[in-house]
Amino acid sequence: MTIALASSLPVTLLLLLLSLGSVVNAGPGEVIFGQSAPFSGGLWEPGPAFNLGLLSAFHEANSKGGVNGRIVKLISLDDKYNATKTAINTAELLKNPDVFALVGTMGTVTTLAAMQLTVPAGIPIIGPFSGSSAFRDPFQETIINIRASYTDESLAWVRLLIREKQYKRVSMI
Repeated sequence: MTIALASSLPVTLLLLLLSLGSVVNAGPGEVIFGQSAPFSGGLWEPGPAFNLGLLSAFHEANSKGGVNGRIVKLISLDDKYNATKTAINTAELLKNPDVFALVGTMGTVTTLAAMQLTVPAGIPIIGPFSGSSAFRDPFQETIINIRASYTDESLAWVRLLIREKQYKRVSMI
């Protein structure tokens, strides 16, 4: 699971960045992303892997000249998987006028805390690691979901178990 976290989001993020091209509103020579994620505290385990995946992808992009000639940077802050700390970190990140977007947020409650600040500021959150409907309904143009919703994931499991495995009874909690 950690390998998937560390590899799938950064690749998708880089593709998104490359598609944004000159639309990226960033300072000359760089695109800065902010990250508030758990590196300690409760449920910290996936945080460092997520961060390493982002840093690896950014390093790869930068070694090839960046995104349209701009260097990609990441500012990461530890939120200890705590919504209050996430809000504090997000406010700190948004003080930097060069922060283009938040990336690598983890969890529903913590990402909701970040959204309280990013949505009114028009700052995107790219790829929150949560399948919650809170990031999909109502639609928020600044939330860029990469992960499937919990509903979509559940439907895929049911389809697999009933159609392919031909189970007669399925129960999901």
